[in-house]
Amino acid sequence: MIIHKGIVELNLPHLLLITALTAWQLRDGLLSLNDELLIWALLVVVLAIQIVMSLGEGSSNTLDKIMDGAVTTANCQTVIY
Repeated sequence: MIIHKGIVELNLPHLLLITALTAWQLRDGLLSLNDELLIWALLVVVLAIQIVMSLGEGSSNTLDKIMDGAVTTANCQTVIY
């Protein structure tokens, strides 16, 4: 599986932030109900932001460009082999 650099650049900061927050909440060894609700709320917010961003991109969809590049790369690799 090929993961394009653009996807990693978009999602890595969010994943690092959520991971750091979760690690901070686990510092006492327990996840309380409030901790879990905060993590779930952040997940929903991050997903909502990503959905809105992807809908707002329209025809210049980054994922489409990335997939086109992956297909081109896969075709080139097929030709090379």
